[in-house]
Amino acid sequence: MNSALSYGFEIQGRGEATKEDIYIGVSMFILALCTIVLGSVNLYFIKKVSIFHNAFGWLWASRTVAEMIVEVNHALYTAPVTIIQPRNVDPSVAYILYFVTFIGAVSGCLLHGLLSVNRCIAVYFPVHYRRIFTKSFCFGYIAAIGVSCLALASIYIGRSLLQATKIHSISVFPCNMIGYSPTVRKVGPEDKLLSRNTRFFAQSAFQNVYMLFTAAVIVYANNKYEPERKIANLLGFFSLLGTHIVNAMALLLFNAEVRKRILGRNVVHNSASYITKWHSRQQ
Repeated sequence: MNSALSYGFEIQGRGEATKEDIYIGVSMFILALCTIVLGSVNLYFIKKVSIFHNAFGWLWASRTVAEMIVEVNHALYTAPVTIIQPRNVDPSVAYILYFVTFIGAVSGCLLHGLLSVNRCIAVYFPVHYRRIFTKSFCFGYIAAIGVSCLALASIYIGRSLLQATKIHSISVFPCNMIGYSPTVRKVGPEDKLLSRNTRFFAQSAFQNVYMLFTAAVIVYANNKYEPERKIANLLGFFSLLGTHIVNAMALLLFNAEVRKRILGRNVVHNSASYITKWHSRQQ
């Protein structure tokens, strides 16, 4: 990025890329591409595997799409601009893409928050799960997030980039902590029949630790354009890209049925037996 103070200087390159620019841009492209590929695999399994045809699947798919929107922008715009360092970037194009990316980032975080609550209720109140997470509720929540993020982004773009930075910091709140952390505490001796809670524990640790690290780095960097904060800003940016990869990997690593399909093993549906065992334990 150049150091001029003219309108739109933040999005203009220096006109000549350095080795550092190329390394950063290529790394950015690779991480974004990984997220897109993993997200596509997630969507494939959500569509093909019947156990995901429910509230969890709808929310997971919606969050995945939101994160993929962000990474498509990074792969097609942010990474190439970083590598090429052009000086003639149209500010209107950059702000439109930023508008779209903002919607994807914020909606993805909000959807992730509800998704973690979904997992918490699945562990604590399995009997009431279907009554709470109905199809109309989930689709309505997803639509409401889309509309609210569109409105928020419209206000966001109209303000200065300095004010917008503060909102962006909020958008990376470690949403997993809302529901996955209580899920961790629920796993114990009294849940011997709920084997899936063990997976929730592992998934919670896998996502929570990384997301907390990302949030801490981004809050520290605070997107301030200062030479001494360059490493912190880069670490925060790449950590955020890594968060999307971690979220996409979670389904592939911690869902037994998905793992069996990936490894080519026979899939055994045991959701019915789980419900039967749970009811037997309550009687």
